[in-house]
Amino acid sequence: MLSNNHLQMNSSLVLTTFLTASGAFTFWCALKNYDWFFNFPGPSRFFILLVGRKISRVVYLLFSLFLFGWGSARIVEPPPKIPTEFIFDLAKPSGIDLTASSGVVFNSLRASKEIRDLQFDQFGWISFWMALDPTKPYFVDAVSSTEAGPDFHEGFTFRKKAYGGRQLEGRIVYFDANLVSCDNVIFSGHSLSSAHFALIICTQEASQQNGFSGSLSVFYCRAGSELYAKLIR
Repeated sequence: MLSNNHLQMNSSLVLTTFLTASGAFTFWCALKNYDWFFNFPGPSRFFILLVGRKISRVVYLLFSLFLFGWGSARIVEPPPKIPTEFIFDLAKPSGIDLTASSGVVFNSLRASKEIRDLQFDQFGWISFWMALDPTKPYFVDAVSSTEAGPDFHEGFTFRKKAYGGRQLEGRIVYFDANLVSCDNVIFSGHSLSSAHFALIICTQEASQQNGFSGSLSVFYCRAGSELYAKLIR
């Protein structure tokens, strides 16, 4: 269903390749003491002039080993990826298509026992909360995704904010009208402007503060609403 998933998965590979290649390149240049490398204009030039070339070589050699080691570790044990099934399930909470007609969606959300704090206006639903089922196979991936950095190709880190007496902190993912994630503008052809709604998978700490003990709280917000523009964007 997520046709751009194979492209997005490359974001982790790009970072791994960059780390290992940069580490090897920097190590070789520092080891060979190339003039063009140490005389290259830029911010590092000031550091070299400040501490001298000999110390700079040592620093570059150590830094290159760190980069290469980091990249090699990622090759041996690749970072986790959010499964496609997990993303698609999140896009359809309780099996509800959030991009369907507003009346149908609102009635379905209101009838669902899993939906909490449903907010709506004349155009349909605005926002609601839902708890992730800890027994789901992807629950561990959801926990990891709230604290992951660039390794998770799906979603951006969402910094802590307060909303309605609850804490929002974790990972935010955007979805378009076809329920395809459109958050990764570098490795995806789906821009953020095409988003129809967004969700935030809250961290365990924030979820506990929100009253979702033993689970993860997920906050959904419709694109185009005043709340979306204020809180999400």
